[in-house]
Amino acid sequence: MSSLEHIATSADSDLRAHADSIASANSDLLRMAIVQRVMHWGIHENVGSAVSALAHAAQHGAHLCVFPELSITGYHRKIGELCVPSSIAGALLELQNACRQYQIAAVVGAPVINDGQTFNSSVFVDRDGIILGEVSKNGLTTAEATLFAAGSSRPAYSLCGHRCSAVLCREVEDIHLVTNQLANSGVGLIFWPGTMRPDPQSATCQEPYIDCARRLAVHLNAYVVQANWPNSLNYPAEGAEQGRSIVIAPTGQTLLRLPKAESGIGIFPLCSSQYDWYPD
Repeated sequence: MSSLEHIATSADSDLRAHADSIASANSDLLRMAIVQRVMHWGIHENVGSAVSALAHAAQHGAHLCVFPELSITGYHRKIGELCVPSSIAGALLELQNACRQYQIAAVVGAPVINDGQTFNSSVFVDRDGIILGEVSKNGLTTAEATLFAAGSSRPAYSLCGHRCSAVLCREVEDIHLVTNQLANSGVGLIFWPGTMRPDPQSATCQEPYIDCARRLAVHLNAYVVQANWPNSLNYPAEGAEQGRSIVIAPTGQTLLRLPKAESGIGIFPLCSSQYDWYPD
């Protein structure tokens, strides 16, 4: 190697190290809230809880709130009755106004209705209440496909100084698809809203989707932040195993898990394994 090549290589190395240190510092500075509050049957109750959560999280220093899948409506058998465009638009506007009022960003689960099709989406809202866009669920279950149209892409957005995207619930198992979609996006933070519980049929690995989330974190060198519902309305008994929202580091290491089947808000710096828990 020539001296010039050595200098260039060293410079590249220094730049990468500097970039990594900035990313780490940004992660230390980003204070997040996972909203793991109880699911309700109606939009009014769910949105009221979400607005309250935004106010609480902002009061305790959070910059960004992440909510579970379909956090506006709840994830239950009556979703179809609630997917009225005016109702969904009004709910999102209420949350946008709350983000602006409390100066906090949010990733909110909502049905997004476009051209007569309804998508199960995560909506990205900045702290000024502006909707940056959404990530719609690509991989639908058979039951979901009776109501929702499948998304066909996985965009990334810049939120609170981080490049972010989302995988919704069981999509985390579609490792090949998701990593291909996000390979060149520069994402460092992946939100994972869901309605998930251990597989009662599995004798060896009760949470196989957690292994998938770890692999996703490592493949994309990104934090994975789950927001899971702590209860089930369709199957109340199975809700006893829900909650336990997890944060996974880019190394695949578990940083923290919130309580099982408990309603509350967990607030933490992104890099930390410690969190403050605020039960309802």
